[in-house]
Amino acid sequence: MKKILVIMVLISLIPTVSNASVLGNYLSTKDGAENRIYNLVIESYNNFKRNFKSEVLDYCKNQMISGGGINQIIQQTKCEYNAAVDLLSSNDINFDPMSEITWNWHQDAHPMSKTVAVTVHRCSSSSCKSDTLNNYAENKITLLTSYFRKMDRGVKKIALEANEKY
Repeated sequence: MKKILVIMVLISLIPTVSNASVLGNYLSTKDGAENRIYNLVIESYNNFKRNFKSEVLDYCKNQMISGGGINQIIQQTKCEYNAAVDLLSSNDINFDPMSEITWNWHQDAHPMSKTVAVTVHRCSSSSCKSDTLNNYAENKITLLTSYFRKMDRGVKKIALEANEKY
């Protein structure tokens, strides 16, 4: 029981993303009626970005059960992927390259969480567990930062192509 309590305290120390350095800035729209389609895509993406923390990260963190153990971080990454896909869909931008970038983000995050869960189970000291979870938190933030940089580039490209096409 003591081990589970220590793990839950350590999990609660994993920060949720709240700073703009991870999500990046919102993308700018362009002036003029000729940029109507471009602006629609950008506004949809900015809405996705605006709601990502609450509807993906916070939602999935709140799904974790107190005392449920470290293996929940594996389920949390699955939850984050599914919630991100749902959020893309609700903003009408669940198509390539955004869906592929989101899948690739999950392909990196999921095994990382599995590795951390296994490592924490093998740790014999609380400092080992703490160090492992701190490294996980840092790597998760790095992965999210990269995800949003790729998403920004992908959305701009699609917005420009759609604007030229229509």
